[in-house]
Amino acid sequence: MEKDSNQEKNYQIESPLSPDVSGRRGPGLPARQAGVRPLLIGTSKGLVIAEVENETCRLASLHFAGMPVAMVYVDEHTNTWWASLSHRHWGEKLHYSTNNGKTWNEAGLPSYANQLYRPGKPAVLKKIWTMHHAGHDKPGCLWLGTEPGGL
Repeated sequence: MEKDSNQEKNYQIESPLSPDVSGRRGPGLPARQAGVRPLLIGTSKGLVIAEVENETCRLASLHFAGMPVAMVYVDEHTNTWWASLSHRHWGEKLHYSTNNGKTWNEAGLPSYANQLYRPGKPAVLKKIWTMHHAGHDKPGCLWLGTEPGGL
């Protein structure tokens, strides 16, 4: 069987960020550090990890190949990477990595025990829409915005 050559190629992509903007820090983004920075990209075919240095971007790895990754989040307090997968058959799954994507663990999902979505229909998780750390006083905890409505 032939090896997939796409994983070994280096791709040069022009950065859409001008030097004066690329150093700014937005909500949920880790502080900019000199050197190579990871860029996590959720796609319908998996989680793409690119490495950005100066104004070039190189494809580094692919995780969850073939699975839709609906949401990615880097907890800037713990440097934990989070990925929400939207399996078409098994539903939402939540994974995390504490070692920059070398290994991934599945996390528990919110429960809507004894809650009804509407009369006669129990509430079950349909979608994870957003993620954010739970604050300095709750290290390792994650807030999820979900459907049905939940936090």
